[in-house]
Amino acid sequence: VLPDYHGQDSVRVGRISFGSINAILGSVALILNCHHHASRVARMASDEFPSMCPADGRGRGITHNKILWDSSTLGAILMRRTISS
Repeated sequence: VLPDYHGQDSVRVGRISFGSINAILGSVALILNCHHHASRVARMASDEFPSMCPADGRGRGITHNKILWDSSTLGAILMRRTISS
C-alpha cells in the first residue's frame, strides 16, 4: 500500500524512508541506471542514498538500507505525485 503523496519533502513506504527530494530523485536515477546498465554499480553523488544494482543483471530488485525491494515501487510513488500535481 502506497502512502498519499502531496508534494511533501519526505516519503515513507514500509521500512524505506526517503528524507528529501534529493533522495527521491536519486532513486529515480538509480532505477534508470540499474535497468539500463545492470552490470554496473550505481554511484550516487550523495552518501545519503547508498545503493547498488544487482551485480548479475538478472534481478529486478534494488538494495536500499539493506533491504532488497522491487524497483517498480518508486515508479508508483512518482506516478502518484505526477497525477496529484
